[in-house]
Amino acid sequence: MADSTTQQIIAVALGTHVTHPKVPVLEVLDLAMKGHEGSDLSFEAGPGHAFDDWLDPPSPFADLLRQAFAPEIGQAQLALWHSDSDFLAEGFREMWDADVVKAFAVRYRLWE
Repeated sequence: MADSTTQQIIAVALGTHVTHPKVPVLEVLDLAMKGHEGSDLSFEAGPGHAFDDWLDPPSPFADLLRQAFAPEIGQAQLALWHSDSDFLAEGFREMWDADVVKAFAVRYRLWE
């Protein structure tokens, strides 16, 4: 389960995005991640969520990451996350990790 620091990052990012929708998402993430660069954070979701990890669709935090790092990924592609085809689902998950999660990790020097 996400630790208190990660929960705070998620809350700040989602809350700021809701209250300031015109602020670019990357700036929202920069604000939420301020002071946490280089951290070894866990984004694992706890019980009661429709997703296993806050970095993965369909989490609202993952959608912020998509908007910031891979806005070209649309709803049709996001649906592949839960595709009945293991081949399509795995292919999309590899793309997600490379295009979204890795970009997030590099920008904030996470898990180094």
